[in-house]
Amino acid sequence: LLVFRWWQMFSNLEVTGDIGPADEEVMDKRRCACEDVMQKDEVMNPELQPQQFNLGPKWRKTALTWKITKFTRQLNQDKTRREIARALRHWSDVTPLTFREVAGESDITISFEVRTHGDGASNSFDGRGKVLAHAFFPSNGDVHFDDEENWGFGDEVGNTKTDFFTVAVHEFGHTMGLFHSDVQGALMYPYYSGYNASFRLHDDDVKGMQSLYGPPTGRPLTTPYPMTTSRPTTPAPRPRITPAPTPRPTPRPEIPEFCNVQIQAAVRDFDGTLFVFTQGNYVMRITETGFLDRIRTNNLFRRAPWSMDAAYSIPSLGRTYFMRGQRLWEFDRMRNPMGTILVQGGPRTMPERPRAVIATSASGNDVEVFGSGILWRMKMNGEVIVGSHRYISSQYSGVPSMIDAAVRWDSRTVYFFKGNRYYRYDTSRRTVIGEGDFGPAFLKGECGDAPR
Repeated sequence: LLVFRWWQMFSNLEVTGDIGPADEEVMDKRRCACEDVMQKDEVMNPELQPQQFNLGPKWRKTALTWKITKFTRQLNQDKTRREIARALRHWSDVTPLTFREVAGESDITISFEVRTHGDGASNSFDGRGKVLAHAFFPSNGDVHFDDEENWGFGDEVGNTKTDFFTVAVHEFGHTMGLFHSDVQGALMYPYYSGYNASFRLHDDDVKGMQSLYGPPTGRPLTTPYPMTTSRPTTPAPRPRITPAPTPRPTPRPEIPEFCNVQIQAAVRDFDGTLFVFTQGNYVMRITETGFLDRIRTNNLFRRAPWSMDAAYSIPSLGRTYFMRGQRLWEFDRMRNPMGTILVQGGPRTMPERPRAVIATSASGNDVEVFGSGILWRMKMNGEVIVGSHRYISSQYSGVPSMIDAAVRWDSRTVYFFKGNRYYRYDTSRRTVIGEGDFGPAFLKGECGDAPR
Protein backbone atom coordinates (compact mmCIF):
# COMPACT_ATOMS: atom_id res chain seq x y z
CA LEU A 1 0.00 0.00 0.00
CA LEU A 2 2.82 2.39 0.88
CA VAL A 3 4.57 1.74 -2.45
CA PHE A 4 1.32 2.30 -4.37
CA ARG A 5 0.71 5.60 -2.54
CA TRP A 6 4.23 6.65 -3.46
CA TRP A 7 3.58 5.71 -7.11
CA GLN A 8 0.44 7.86 -7.10
CA MET A 9 2.44 10.78 -5.73
CA PHE A 10 5.25 10.25 -8.24
CA SER A 11 2.72 10.09 -11.11
CA ASN A 12 1.02 13.31 -9.94
CA LEU A 13 -2.21 11.51 -9.08
CA GLU A 14 -4.45 11.92 -6.06
CA VAL A 15 -2.86 9.91 -3.26
CA THR A 16 -5.64 7.62 -2.04
CA GLY A 17 -4.02 4.20 -1.80
CA ASP A 18 -6.85 2.80 -3.94
CA ILE A 19 -6.93 2.10 -7.69
CA GLY A 20 -9.36 4.42 -9.50
CA PRO A 21 -10.08 5.28 -13.15
CA ALA A 22 -7.32 7.92 -13.21
CA ASP A 23 -4.78 5.39 -11.93
CA GLU A 24 -5.84 2.81 -14.51
CA GLU A 25 -5.53 5.39 -17.28
CA VAL A 26 -1.92 6.13 -16.32
CA MET A 27 -1.13 2.42 -15.94
CA ASP A 28 -2.26 1.83 -19.53
CA LYS A 29 0.03 4.52 -20.97
CA ARG A 30 3.12 3.67 -22.96
CA ARG A 31 6.24 4.17 -20.91
CA CYS A 32 9.90 3.43 -20.31
CA ALA A 33 10.67 0.13 -18.55
CA CYS A 34 13.23 1.66 -16.18
CA GLU A 35 12.22 1.94 -12.54
CA ASP A 36 10.67 5.00 -10.89
CA VAL A 37 13.28 5.30 -8.16
CA MET A 38 12.51 6.74 -4.73
CA GLN A 39 14.85 9.14 -3.06
CA LYS A 40 16.21 8.27 0.36
CA ASP A 41 13.60 8.47 3.15
CA GLU A 42 10.66 8.81 0.77
CA VAL A 43 9.61 5.24 1.48
CA MET A 44 9.13 5.93 5.16
CA ASN A 45 7.83 9.47 4.62
CA PRO A 46 5.37 9.37 1.71
CA GLU A 47 4.24 12.94 2.36
CA LEU A 48 7.68 14.28 1.44
CA GLN A 49 7.92 15.91 -1.97
CA PRO A 50 10.35 14.10 -4.29
CA GLN A 51 13.34 16.10 -5.46
CA GLN A 52 13.13 17.67 -8.88
CA PHE A 53 15.61 15.31 -10.41
CA ASN A 54 16.81 11.88 -9.55
CA LEU A 55 20.49 11.07 -10.06
CA GLY A 56 22.30 7.77 -10.49
CA PRO A 57 25.91 6.91 -11.36
CA LYS A 58 27.74 8.78 -14.11
CA TRP A 59 30.47 8.21 -16.69
CA ARG A 60 34.01 8.96 -15.59
CA LYS A 61 34.85 10.46 -18.97
CA THR A 62 33.16 12.95 -21.28
CA ALA A 63 34.10 11.59 -24.73
CA LEU A 64 31.71 8.70 -25.35
CA THR A 65 31.26 6.39 -28.32
CA TRP A 66 28.17 4.59 -29.61
CA LYS A 67 27.10 2.03 -32.19
CA ILE A 68 24.00 0.14 -33.29
CA THR A 69 24.37 -3.62 -33.17
CA LYS A 70 20.86 -4.59 -34.28
CA PHE A 71 18.53 -2.48 -36.44
CA THR A 72 14.78 -2.80 -36.85
CA ARG A 73 13.25 -3.59 -40.23
CA GLN A 74 10.62 -0.92 -39.62
CA LEU A 75 12.96 2.06 -39.95
CA ASN A 76 15.49 3.20 -42.52
CA GLN A 77 18.95 2.45 -41.11
CA ASP A 78 20.63 5.70 -42.18
CA LYS A 79 17.80 7.79 -40.78
CA THR A 80 17.85 5.76 -37.57
CA ARG A 81 21.54 6.61 -37.16
CA ARG A 82 20.86 10.30 -37.84
CA GLU A 83 18.03 10.37 -35.29
CA ILE A 84 20.29 8.77 -32.68
CA ALA A 85 22.97 11.37 -33.33
CA ARG A 86 20.35 14.13 -33.05
CA ALA A 87 19.02 12.68 -29.81
CA LEU A 88 22.49 12.54 -28.27
CA ARG A 89 23.19 16.09 -29.45
CA HIS A 90 20.45 17.39 -27.14
CA TRP A 91 22.47 16.09 -24.19
CA SER A 92 25.87 17.20 -25.50
CA ASP A 93 24.49 20.73 -26.06
CA VAL A 94 23.92 21.18 -22.31
CA THR A 95 26.94 19.29 -20.91
CA PRO A 96 30.66 18.73 -21.67
CA LEU A 97 29.76 15.31 -23.11
CA THR A 98 30.60 14.41 -26.71
CA PHE A 99 29.33 11.45 -28.70
CA ARG A 100 30.92 9.70 -31.69
CA GLU A 101 29.66 6.74 -33.69
CA VAL A 102 32.18 3.91 -34.07
CA ALA A 103 32.26 0.52 -35.74
CA GLY A 104 34.22 -1.30 -33.04
CA GLU A 105 33.92 -1.44 -29.27
CA SER A 106 31.72 1.33 -27.89
CA ASP A 107 30.58 2.81 -24.59
CA ILE A 108 26.91 2.85 -25.63
CA THR A 109 25.44 -0.11 -27.49
CA ILE A 110 22.01 0.26 -29.12
CA SER A 111 19.79 -2.54 -30.37
CA PHE A 112 16.19 -3.49 -31.14
CA GLU A 113 15.09 -6.57 -29.20
CA VAL A 114 11.97 -8.65 -28.53
CA ARG A 115 10.59 -10.32 -25.41
CA THR A 116 13.31 -12.08 -23.37
CA HIS A 117 16.58 -10.95 -24.92
CA GLY A 118 19.49 -11.91 -22.69
CA ASP A 119 19.50 -9.39 -19.85
CA GLY A 120 17.28 -11.21 -17.37
CA ALA A 121 13.66 -12.29 -17.24
CA SER A 122 12.69 -9.16 -15.33
CA ASN A 123 13.88 -7.05 -18.29
CA SER A 124 11.81 -8.89 -20.90
CA PHE A 125 9.73 -6.77 -23.26
CA ASP A 126 5.96 -7.20 -23.33
CA GLY A 127 5.10 -6.87 -27.03
CA ARG A 128 3.31 -3.89 -28.56
CA GLY A 129 2.10 -1.25 -26.13
CA LYS A 130 3.05 -0.13 -22.62
CA VAL A 131 6.79 -0.88 -22.27
CA LEU A 132 8.71 0.80 -25.12
CA ALA A 133 12.40 0.55 -24.22
CA HIS A 134 14.90 0.40 -21.40
CA ALA A 135 18.47 1.46 -20.79
CA PHE A 136 21.19 0.67 -18.27
CA PHE A 137 23.12 3.18 -16.23
CA PRO A 138 26.85 3.96 -16.51
CA SER A 139 29.06 2.29 -17.14
CA ASN A 140 26.98 -0.44 -18.79
CA GLY A 141 25.68 1.66 -21.69
CA ASP A 142 23.18 -0.78 -23.24
CA VAL A 143 20.00 0.71 -24.75
CA HIS A 144 17.24 -1.64 -25.96
CA PHE A 145 14.13 -0.73 -27.95
CA ASP A 146 11.15 -3.10 -28.16
CA ASP A 147 11.09 -4.21 -31.80
CA GLU A 148 7.43 -5.20 -31.53
CA GLU A 149 6.42 -1.57 -31.09
CA ASN A 150 5.18 0.32 -34.15
CA TRP A 151 8.07 2.78 -34.61
CA GLY A 152 8.09 5.88 -36.76
CA PHE A 153 9.84 9.20 -37.37
CA GLY A 154 8.49 12.66 -36.62
CA ASP A 155 5.13 13.81 -37.93
CA GLU A 156 4.51 10.46 -39.64
CA VAL A 157 3.77 8.74 -36.33
CA GLY A 158 0.21 10.01 -35.85
CA ASN A 159 -1.79 8.09 -33.25
CA THR A 160 -0.69 4.63 -34.32
CA LYS A 161 3.10 4.81 -34.12
CA THR A 162 5.67 5.73 -31.49
CA ASP A 163 8.23 8.43 -32.27
CA PHE A 164 11.66 6.83 -32.14
CA PHE A 165 13.53 10.09 -31.53
CA THR A 166 11.48 11.05 -28.44
CA VAL A 167 12.02 7.66 -26.83
CA ALA A 168 15.72 7.65 -27.76
CA VAL A 169 16.45 11.00 -26.06
CA HIS A 170 14.75 9.70 -22.91
CA GLU A 171 16.68 6.41 -22.87
CA PHE A 172 19.99 8.20 -23.44
CA GLY A 173 19.16 10.26 -20.35
CA HIS A 174 19.22 6.99 -18.38
CA THR A 175 22.45 5.94 -20.10
CA MET A 176 24.03 9.17 -18.85
CA GLY A 177 22.86 8.55 -15.28
CA LEU A 178 19.40 10.12 -14.85
CA PHE A 179 16.59 8.24 -13.14
CA HIS A 180 12.97 9.11 -13.84
CA SER A 181 11.61 12.53 -12.90
CA ASP A 182 8.24 13.19 -11.29
CA VAL A 183 7.92 16.51 -13.16
CA GLN A 184 5.20 16.35 -15.80
CA GLY A 185 6.52 17.82 -19.03
CA ALA A 186 10.09 16.75 -18.32
CA LEU A 187 11.63 14.40 -20.85
CA MET A 188 12.62 12.04 -18.03
CA TYR A 189 9.01 11.65 -16.88
CA PRO A 190 8.43 7.89 -17.28
CA TYR A 191 5.42 8.10 -19.63
CA TYR A 192 5.63 8.63 -23.39
CA SER A 193 4.45 12.14 -24.31
CA GLY A 194 4.22 11.76 -28.09
CA TYR A 195 5.91 13.56 -30.97
CA ASN A 196 6.70 17.26 -30.49
CA ALA A 197 7.86 19.16 -33.58
CA SER A 198 9.44 21.89 -31.41
CA PHE A 199 11.07 19.50 -28.94
CA ARG A 200 13.53 20.88 -26.39
CA LEU A 201 14.76 19.60 -23.06
CA HIS A 202 12.81 20.68 -19.99
CA ASP A 203 14.70 22.75 -17.40
CA ASP A 204 14.35 19.80 -15.01
CA ASP A 205 16.19 17.56 -17.50
CA VAL A 206 18.96 20.10 -18.01
CA LYS A 207 19.45 20.73 -14.28
CA GLY A 208 19.54 17.02 -13.59
CA MET A 209 22.15 16.28 -16.25
CA GLN A 210 24.26 19.30 -15.31
CA SER A 211 24.19 18.14 -11.69
CA LEU A 212 26.08 15.09 -12.94
CA TYR A 213 28.42 16.61 -15.53
CA GLY A 214 28.24 20.40 -15.23
CA PRO A 215 27.48 22.89 -18.02
CA PRO A 216 29.13 22.69 -21.45
CA THR A 217 32.71 23.88 -21.59
CA GLY A 218 33.85 26.40 -24.20
CA ARG A 219 35.62 24.83 -27.14
CA PRO A 220 38.81 26.55 -28.35
CA LEU A 221 38.39 28.61 -31.51
CA THR A 222 40.28 27.37 -34.54
CA THR A 223 41.24 29.21 -37.72
CA PRO A 224 40.86 27.51 -41.10
CA TYR A 225 44.21 28.72 -42.41
CA PRO A 226 47.53 29.51 -40.66
CA MET A 227 48.05 33.24 -40.09
CA THR A 228 51.42 34.80 -41.03
CA THR A 229 53.15 37.47 -38.95
CA SER A 230 56.00 39.77 -40.00
CA ARG A 231 59.40 39.48 -38.36
CA PRO A 232 59.86 42.12 -35.63
CA THR A 233 62.25 45.00 -36.49
CA THR A 234 63.57 45.31 -32.94
CA PRO A 235 64.94 42.55 -30.78
CA ALA A 236 62.40 40.99 -28.53
CA PRO A 237 62.93 41.85 -24.87
CA ARG A 238 64.56 39.14 -22.84
CA PRO A 239 61.87 37.41 -20.84
CA ARG A 240 61.94 37.95 -17.10
CA ILE A 241 62.53 34.75 -15.23
CA THR A 242 60.08 34.24 -12.40
CA PRO A 243 60.21 31.38 -9.96
CA ALA A 244 57.73 28.62 -10.63
CA PRO A 245 54.80 28.66 -8.24
CA THR A 246 54.70 25.97 -5.63
CA PRO A 247 52.12 23.47 -6.84
CA ARG A 248 49.15 22.98 -4.58
CA PRO A 249 48.33 19.41 -3.67
CA THR A 250 45.56 18.01 -5.83
CA PRO A 251 42.45 17.63 -3.68
CA ARG A 252 41.26 14.09 -3.38
CA PRO A 253 37.99 13.72 -5.30
CA GLU A 254 34.93 13.22 -3.15
CA ILE A 255 33.38 9.78 -3.27
CA PRO A 256 29.84 10.05 -4.69
CA GLU A 257 27.10 9.19 -2.22
CA PHE A 258 25.98 6.51 -4.66
CA CYS A 259 29.15 4.54 -3.85
CA ASN A 260 28.47 4.44 -0.11
CA VAL A 261 26.05 1.54 -0.11
CA GLN A 262 24.30 0.54 3.11
CA ILE A 263 24.07 -3.21 2.56
CA GLN A 264 21.27 -5.16 4.24
CA ALA A 265 21.99 -8.49 2.56
CA ALA A 266 23.65 -9.92 -0.54
CA VAL A 267 23.41 -13.08 -2.64
CA ARG A 268 24.94 -14.38 -5.85
CA ASP A 269 22.51 -15.41 -8.58
CA PHE A 270 22.81 -18.56 -10.67
CA ASP A 271 24.29 -16.54 -13.59
CA GLY A 272 26.99 -14.95 -11.41
CA THR A 273 25.22 -11.62 -10.89
CA LEU A 274 25.65 -10.18 -7.41
CA PHE A 275 22.41 -8.94 -5.82
CA VAL A 276 22.97 -6.34 -3.09
CA PHE A 277 19.84 -5.50 -1.10
CA THR A 278 19.65 -1.97 0.30
CA GLN A 279 17.26 0.24 2.21
CA GLY A 280 13.95 1.17 0.61
CA ASN A 281 13.22 -2.26 -0.88
CA TYR A 282 15.86 -1.98 -3.60
CA VAL A 283 18.34 -4.42 -5.06
CA MET A 284 21.49 -3.43 -6.95
CA ARG A 285 22.56 -5.85 -9.67
CA ILE A 286 26.31 -6.04 -10.11
CA THR A 287 28.24 -7.98 -12.74
CA GLU A 288 31.95 -8.59 -13.23
CA THR A 289 32.17 -5.24 -15.07
CA GLY A 290 30.46 -3.30 -12.28
CA PHE A 291 27.08 -1.75 -11.49
CA LEU A 292 24.30 -2.86 -13.84
CA ASP A 293 21.16 -1.28 -12.42
CA ARG A 294 19.02 -0.77 -9.34
CA ILE A 295 15.44 -2.01 -9.24
CA ARG A 296 12.72 -2.79 -6.75
CA THR A 297 13.32 -6.00 -4.85
CA ASN A 298 9.71 -7.04 -5.49
CA ASN A 299 10.29 -6.93 -9.24
CA LEU A 300 12.63 -9.91 -8.84
CA PHE A 301 11.26 -11.49 -5.69
CA ARG A 302 7.55 -10.88 -5.35
CA ARG A 303 6.24 -10.71 -1.80
CA ALA A 304 9.79 -10.44 -0.49
CA PRO A 305 10.01 -8.78 2.94
CA TRP A 306 10.26 -4.98 2.90
CA SER A 307 13.60 -5.22 4.66
CA MET A 308 15.60 -8.26 5.66
CA ASP A 309 18.09 -9.38 8.27
CA ALA A 310 20.01 -11.73 5.99
CA ALA A 311 19.86 -13.62 2.71
CA TYR A 312 21.62 -16.50 1.01
CA SER A 313 21.37 -18.37 -2.26
CA ILE A 314 22.00 -21.83 -3.65
CA PRO A 315 22.90 -21.03 -7.28
CA SER A 316 23.01 -24.68 -8.36
CA LEU A 317 19.33 -24.99 -7.42
CA GLY A 318 18.37 -21.48 -8.53
CA ARG A 319 16.97 -20.71 -5.08
CA THR A 320 17.25 -17.65 -2.88
CA TYR A 321 16.32 -17.37 0.80
CA PHE A 322 15.49 -14.31 2.92
CA MET A 323 15.44 -14.12 6.70
CA ARG A 324 13.62 -11.49 8.69
CA GLY A 325 12.63 -11.72 12.30
CA GLN A 326 10.85 -15.04 12.79
CA ARG A 327 10.32 -15.89 9.13
CA LEU A 328 12.28 -17.61 6.38
CA TRP A 329 11.26 -17.17 2.72
CA GLU A 330 12.24 -19.41 -0.21
CA PHE A 331 12.21 -18.10 -3.80
CA ASP A 332 12.72 -19.94 -7.06
CA ARG A 333 12.44 -17.19 -9.68
CA MET A 334 11.86 -19.66 -12.50
CA ARG A 335 9.26 -21.87 -10.79
CA ASN A 336 8.02 -19.92 -7.79
CA PRO A 337 8.60 -16.15 -8.14
CA MET A 338 5.93 -15.39 -5.52
CA GLY A 339 7.97 -17.10 -2.82
CA THR A 340 7.06 -19.51 -0.05
CA ILE A 341 7.36 -18.93 3.69
CA LEU A 342 9.25 -22.00 4.85
CA VAL A 343 9.35 -21.07 8.52
CA GLN A 344 6.51 -19.05 10.02
CA GLY A 345 7.07 -19.30 13.75
CA GLY A 346 10.66 -18.21 13.58
CA PRO A 347 14.08 -19.84 13.58
CA ARG A 348 13.88 -21.76 16.83
CA THR A 349 16.43 -21.37 19.63
CA MET A 350 18.33 -18.75 17.64
CA PRO A 351 20.64 -16.98 20.11
CA GLU A 352 20.37 -13.54 18.49
CA ARG A 353 19.12 -11.76 15.39
CA PRO A 354 21.01 -12.95 12.28
CA ARG A 355 23.25 -10.54 10.36
CA ALA A 356 24.42 -12.81 7.52
CA VAL A 357 23.94 -16.36 6.23
CA ILE A 358 25.89 -18.64 3.89
CA ALA A 359 25.06 -22.13 2.67
CA THR A 360 27.54 -24.74 3.87
CA SER A 361 26.90 -27.15 0.99
CA ALA A 362 25.66 -27.19 -2.60
CA SER A 363 22.39 -28.74 -1.45
CA GLY A 364 21.85 -26.10 1.22
CA ASN A 365 20.51 -28.63 3.72
CA ASP A 366 21.97 -26.52 6.49
CA VAL A 367 23.41 -23.03 6.64
CA GLU A 368 25.82 -21.03 8.74
CA VAL A 369 24.25 -18.02 10.44
CA PHE A 370 26.36 -15.07 11.63
CA GLY A 371 25.37 -12.91 14.58
CA SER A 372 27.26 -10.00 16.11
CA GLY A 373 30.23 -12.05 17.29
CA ILE A 374 29.15 -15.68 17.13
CA LEU A 375 27.91 -18.05 14.45
CA TRP A 376 25.77 -21.17 14.48
CA ARG A 377 24.35 -23.74 12.08
CA MET A 378 20.69 -24.02 11.23
CA LYS A 379 18.55 -26.58 9.42
CA MET A 380 16.13 -25.61 6.68
CA ASN A 381 13.21 -25.93 9.09
CA GLY A 382 14.68 -23.14 11.20
CA GLU A 383 16.03 -25.40 13.93
CA VAL A 384 19.44 -24.44 15.28
CA ILE A 385 21.85 -27.40 15.38
CA VAL A 386 22.75 -28.13 18.99
CA GLY A 387 26.40 -27.52 19.85
CA SER A 388 27.15 -25.60 16.63
CA HIS A 389 27.77 -22.21 18.27
CA ARG A 390 31.26 -20.80 17.67
CA TYR A 391 33.01 -17.45 17.87
CA ILE A 392 33.35 -15.90 14.41
CA SER A 393 36.96 -14.95 15.15
CA SER A 394 37.88 -18.58 15.86
CA GLN A 395 36.28 -19.95 12.68
CA TYR A 396 36.92 -17.10 10.21
CA SER A 397 40.30 -15.56 10.87
CA GLY A 398 40.44 -11.89 9.90
CA VAL A 399 36.67 -11.43 9.52
CA PRO A 400 35.40 -8.59 11.73
CA SER A 401 32.45 -8.81 14.09
CA MET A 402 29.13 -7.07 13.35
CA ILE A 403 29.23 -7.86 9.62
CA ASP A 404 26.35 -6.69 7.40
CA ALA A 405 26.26 -9.47 4.79
CA ALA A 406 28.13 -12.47 3.42
CA VAL A 407 28.18 -14.18 0.01
CA ARG A 408 29.60 -17.57 -0.90
CA TRP A 409 31.32 -16.77 -4.20
CA ASP A 410 32.60 -20.20 -5.13
CA SER A 411 33.79 -23.40 -3.46
CA ARG A 412 36.71 -21.68 -1.73
CA THR A 413 35.78 -17.99 -1.54
CA VAL A 414 33.39 -16.11 0.74
CA TYR A 415 32.97 -12.33 0.66
CA PHE A 416 32.04 -10.58 3.90
CA PHE A 417 30.74 -7.01 3.92
CA LYS A 418 30.81 -4.46 6.73
CA GLY A 419 29.99 -0.82 6.13
CA ASN A 420 31.71 0.19 2.89
CA ARG A 421 34.41 -2.50 3.18
CA TYR A 422 34.63 -6.04 1.88
CA TYR A 423 36.75 -8.96 3.12
CA ARG A 424 37.71 -11.85 0.84
CA TYR A 425 38.01 -15.07 2.77
CA ASP A 426 39.75 -18.20 1.44
CA THR A 427 38.07 -21.30 2.89
CA SER A 428 41.02 -23.58 2.11
CA ARG A 429 43.59 -21.30 3.76
CA ARG A 430 41.07 -20.33 6.45
CA THR A 431 41.97 -16.65 6.48
CA VAL A 432 41.15 -13.30 4.88
CA ILE A 433 43.35 -12.87 1.81
CA GLY A 434 42.17 -9.44 0.69
CA GLU A 435 40.05 -6.47 1.66
CA GLY A 436 39.11 -3.08 0.25
CA ASP A 437 36.43 -0.52 -0.44
CA PHE A 438 33.18 -1.93 -1.82
CA GLY A 439 32.53 0.80 -4.42
CA PRO A 440 35.72 0.60 -6.53
CA ALA A 441 35.87 -3.20 -6.37
CA PHE A 442 32.23 -4.00 -7.11
CA LEU A 443 30.37 -0.94 -8.44
CA LYS A 444 33.32 0.46 -10.43
CA GLY A 445 32.50 3.33 -12.83
CA GLU A 446 32.56 6.66 -10.99
CA CYS A 447 33.27 4.81 -7.74
CA GLY A 448 36.74 3.88 -9.01
CA ASP A 449 38.25 0.69 -10.33
CA ALA A 450 39.99 -1.79 -8.08
CA PRO A 451 40.48 -5.55 -8.21
CA ARG A 452 38.58 -7.79 -5.84
